[in-house]
Amino acid sequence: MHLRVVSSSQNDKPDLLRIRIGDALREERLKQTRTLQELADQANISISHLSDIERGRKEASSEVLRSIHHSLGLELDDLLQRTLGSSTPQLAVAA
Repeated sequence: MHLRVVSSSQNDKPDLLRIRIGDALREERLKQTRTLQELADQANISISHLSDIERGRKEASSEVLRSIHHSLGLELDDLLQRTLGSSTPQLAVAA
């Protein structure tokens, strides 16, 4: 399943769910003043994989996502609310 933008944003950055999730994870990590290395070690994933997830380049599996949000002390519904709660263009699902 792929997501694509229905309407274009001001900066023409695609509005993909994986980008929103990565942005929310990075925002929380920085708010906690933690490094990529610290979070990657605690979540038991590689720093490059975490970096790719935060930048929206890779989509995290449910197990990896759980490990990251748990390591940040976030509940899944809090992460999803942060991810989907913003007022941005609608996400579209492409088969």
